[in-house]
Amino acid sequence: VSGQCDSGYACAYSGHISWESETVPAAKETDPRRAFDALFRGGNPSLSSEERTRRAEGRRSLLDFVRAESKELKNRVSSRDRARLDEFETGLRELERQLSFKGAAHVESVDDDERPSQTPSTFLEQANLLGDVVALSFEADVTRISTLMYGNEGSGRRYREIGIDEGHHGLSNHRGDPEKLAAIASINQLHAAAFTRLVERLNTSRGVGDASVLDHTMLVYGSGIAEGDRHDHHDLPLVLVGGAKTGLRGGRAVVHAAETPACDLHLELLRRMGVEGRRLGDGRGPLTGI
Repeated sequence: VSGQCDSGYACAYSGHISWESETVPAAKETDPRRAFDALFRGGNPSLSSEERTRRAEGRRSLLDFVRAESKELKNRVSSRDRARLDEFETGLRELERQLSFKGAAHVESVDDDERPSQTPSTFLEQANLLGDVVALSFEADVTRISTLMYGNEGSGRRYREIGIDEGHHGLSNHRGDPEKLAAIASINQLHAAAFTRLVERLNTSRGVGDASVLDHTMLVYGSGIAEGDRHDHHDLPLVLVGGAKTGLRGGRAVVHAAETPACDLHLELLRRMGVEGRRLGDGRGPLTGI
């Protein structure tokens, strides 16, 4: 997507919540089967473990070659082109990260029966299948960080499976219309049902010792807009779930001071993961009281 979508921001921000750098969004996968194959089957479910290892080693060798060529080229180009090369190398690091999946613990123990077998025809089917892949990746310790979008900001999706024929974004500009407000409530309930299913899956999966995977996982659910009709970006209603083993205290509604950056929350979650002293967006420091 291109152009300006909201409050002067490029449309790329409405379609991505994970970024490789300030200018490069992380590529996202919307097909549950391809997501599963990328995480657990080296991108191809028919390959043997030995063949996946051989191909991964070949790709690493190629990446090493390309990086060496890029480094040499940097000495012969303008500062503007060097910036472009930096973005290119960001993409190389993403490829390396994907290749590292094959070395994760227990990947080979993930049964083929876990692979999504159906082509989702509704929002909830797709969201649930992608949620299953996320949960499985945590259970198998393939990755410890994941982002899952239930829809692009400004999406025109029509949820006909629950009787809604008008686009989501149009309904969010409701102007107090009772019918539009009821439709928005139904969409929110549908999204919340998908999130609830993911939480329940993680809660029933065994983690370390007697704790569940959810006890070791911190999930943030929310949106970049609090009130669609006014396009409010302040006082965002966010849900934080899990994390019992990280010290999170659940079962509470917490109201923080006005103008508290949402990035402060993410800085605190990073701190609990052992990452401190980093800057993040407009964050001022780790959020206290959670």
